[in-house]
Amino acid sequence: MIYIGYGLFAISIGFFIGASNSPVVVAYLAAIGGLVGAIFGALKITDNTSNNESATYVGKLLSVFAVGLIIGELIGESHRNNLFFHEYTVLPWGELDEPKTTREALDWLMVKSKMNALGYQDSDVLKIYSIRLNELQTLQIQRDSELKTENFTDELTTLYDVSYPLNEVLPKIVAKRNERGLASVNE
Repeated sequence: MIYIGYGLFAISIGFFIGASNSPVVVAYLAAIGGLVGAIFGALKITDNTSNNESATYVGKLLSVFAVGLIIGELIGESHRNNLFFHEYTVLPWGELDEPKTTREALDWLMVKSKMNALGYQDSDVLKIYSIRLNELQTLQIQRDSELKTENFTDELTTLYDVSYPLNEVLPKIVAKRNERGLASVNE
């Protein structure tokens, strides 16, 4: 039972090491693991066993710890870099009519990203997008009426102002949720 417990302890330490961006955590947790192993070894040596049996016992514990640490570190690193737990991004317009231009589609991806970083859900982004669709319908009606008038000028109602994208309305985001630090491998 001690091998299972020590192995699970090593996996959990390895997970924290792999998921961490800080080398301080690596040194601290590895020292804790070594200390616990030393305590188990010292307890076994003080029992009524021979030195050869104690050395074998400590060797087995260190082997279990090393394998568990490697497995935990790989799981932790994959968690940090989202290798197995990849989050899929939902398009901001969902089932509604998609944007008519690439520029506005990319702008809406930025709007969604900024709104999510500010704490809004995808359903909130969809509500804002549906307001934008209603606004586009109104602007298109106004533009069509301008085209039909006899006093047609080059100044038509703008459906989308490329000089002032919608995502510029939202505040600049300094740091995103779940942002990794400088020590991450896949930055």
